Amino acid sequence: MEDSLFPNVHLSEFFPSLDYFHQPSCFTQNSALDLKLSVVLVPTRELPPKRVYKNNGYLMVSCNGGLNQMRSVICDMVAIARYLNVTLIVPELDKTSFWADPCEFQDIFDVDHFITSLRDEGRILEELPPRLKKRVELGRIYSMAPISWSDVLYYHNQILPLKQKYKVVHLNRTDARLANNGQPLEILKLRFRVNFGGLRFTPQIEELGRKIVKLMRQKGPFLLLHLRYEMDMLAFSGCTKGCNSEEVEELTRMRYSYPW
Repeated sequence: MEDSLFPNVHLSEFFPSLDYFHQPSCFTQNSALDLKLSVVLVPTRELPPKRVYKNNGYLMVSCNGGLNQMRSVICDMVAIARYLNVTLIVPELDKTSFWADPCEFQDIFDVDHFITSLRDEGRILEELPPRLKKRVELGRIYSMAPISWSDVLYYHNQILPLKQKYKVVHLNRTDARLANNGQPLEILKLRFRVNFGGLRFTPQIEELGRKIVKLMRQKGPFLLLHLRYEMDMLAFSGCTKGCNSEEVEELTRMRYSYPW
């Protein structure tokens, strides 16, 4: 599995008296006028209230790419589910790409924290209700790949009617399917909240990370640099500078054989 570009460091580690992520919903009445993220002084264990809304259907998501790409995808899909007023099923991680990592969502991220910390934005379930799950097992599900770099209006005009028709829609490719620029402020704020607050590594991973950082700090200041000079990245980017003819051939073959 590809490493994340940044360690999972919470801002509360640097500002222990503040909790940036237990804040009112990003979709408040005055949020479009508020250009600053709210900072609310509340106990870190306090859960936000559940949001009550009319459910327009269920969104299933299959992420693709490395861990950092999938993390970005999850942020996008939470924002889209909130915008469409649909229930998000905990995303499925990529197991078929170059890395062939068999991990499930709950193997890497704290799934309970993911669900409860965002419940004031929308409903997130670990799996479909039984009656709908059976339909999926029988293959009666609408699957599609959204158009890349789409804005939220695309999801409202094209995807929402499908959810209302089929009840469950499965997005089977999700990399870069929501544009970064020109989106409503609420969408950007919710992406930020999911990335830095809703997605938290499992306690085991966080504990290992703390141990590694502690060991490195014992030697003094340090800098982490990820050169990305790896087979998968060279193949994906098409960069073959410094490679001999055999290596170029191998990277080219890899580039076109994997469903990136």
